[in-house]
Amino acid sequence: LTFVVPALPDDGATLASAVVVRAGEQSASFTLPVVSELVPALSSVQPASVAVTDANQTDLTLLVRNGAGFCASADTCSVVFGGRPGTVRRSRMQGTSRVVTVRPPLITDDGELSCTLSDGATSLEF
Repeated sequence: LTFVVPALPDDGATLASAVVVRAGEQSASFTLPVVSELVPALSSVQPASVAVTDANQTDLTLLVRNGAGFCASADTCSVVFGGRPGTVRRSRMQGTSRVVTVRPPLITDDGELSCTLSDGATSLEF
């Protein structure tokens, strides 16, 4: 299994996300400003890859930038590996980053999986 962390700018720039809402023939569109330094972002997954046979015996450490309120405790967090729930074992602050320790479930298929760490309405994919 290989974990890929999508890139998110960390320069504090304000990004504009276009939002379009449609209902029948009517629509409304607007831009939503997002300040990148205020949005939780996954900055690393360690180890970056795990043998399938070892996945459910290996803790993964996820480092979340701007994560002070994100997954404030292991109880508020959930993690999913290819549609199967994993276990959030620990969540703690380390400096200005949140460190979340997770364990995958038993995985029997080889290859890439879509994985998600969630806290309420906020989800980070890796």
